[in-house]
Amino acid sequence: MIVTMVPQKEIQNEWQRVEPLIAKAVKHAAGRTHVADIFADLLTGDQTLWIAVDKTVVRGCCTVRIVEYPEFRACRLENLAGNDIDEWIWEGMMFIREYAHDMECDRFEMDGRTGWERVLSKHGFKKYKISMELIFDEENS
Repeated sequence: MIVTMVPQKEIQNEWQRVEPLIAKAVKHAAGRTHVADIFADLLTGDQTLWIAVDKTVVRGCCTVRIVEYPEFRACRLENLAGNDIDEWIWEGMMFIREYAHDMECDRFEMDGRTGWERVLSKHGFKKYKISMELIFDEENS
């Protein structure tokens, strides 16, 4: 298994292979993003694309965004999806961590469904908050 960042100039060539995985992740975004938004961010360099490839088959992917805060810079994992994640996520994290250091980040961050806590806690991630929402509708307006 090889985990690598896709160069920005290769995004268009790789998109067809990763779009189904990105679409799976976007299904759980509750309208916060769309596949086309992610593609546009990758083309402009606002996000980077990382893929896990077994021979010629893409087994998983994620996008990464560098986020500036007043006190620190974070490497935000977004749109993480794939098959057999336990087989490639640790190797992927090592490469993305190198990238994060090169980008002068001092931490990873990620929002996701509760199942990610089980997967990522094995790699040192700690839950530090929860996110909740109330969607305004006729009953809650």
